[in-house]
Amino acid sequence: MFTKHICSFLAILMLLVVAGAGADDDKPAVKNIKAINWEDLGSCLPDKVEGMDVGEVDGGSLEMTDPSDPKTKISYSTANRIYTATKNKDKSVTLNILDSNFYQFLLMPFMMAMEIDTPSGSVKSDKVADFPAKVIIQKDEGEITGISYLILVSERILVSAEADENVAPKEIENLLEKVDFEKLAKLTK
Repeated sequence: MFTKHICSFLAILMLLVVAGAGADDDKPAVKNIKAINWEDLGSCLPDKVEGMDVGEVDGGSLEMTDPSDPKTKISYSTANRIYTATKNKDKSVTLNILDSNFYQFLLMPFMMAMEIDTPSGSVKSDKVADFPAKVIIQKDEGEITGISYLILVSERILVSAEADENVAPKEIENLLEKVDFEKLAKLTK
């Protein structure tokens, strides 16, 4: 359920970016760059974590002609891996790395500088591994039901972590610190 909320939020942001792309011709919504291959993105995810079973890297890349501008391509890659506590199978975290030339879409949650706090959840600004981050907490009747982190790398790559109520924020941050952010930043050059 939590993943659906985050996906819905991100889908709405993407629609806003695409709808607003034509409004400002000086700032194109799509950079004509090719997304980093998903296997290279996946190599930045930790492959061994003490006390956790580490799943296989999953993901894929997509490239297609931009229907609004045939001279450019839409490029997108994602890689993810699931980490499950060895002693408590109810505790798992999914790490995902996304690269896309829809740079405005990736930047929007950070550029809006928005923070929200309601009975059903919150969005707060933070830093993880010295990168700007958003921490999104989903609640049901005051109880935490899910936590997500969004971390922006090189204004182009979005690293996210999603977990349910069984995982503490500090546990997620400890796992995120094992992502090879230095390698990710180098991949963008």
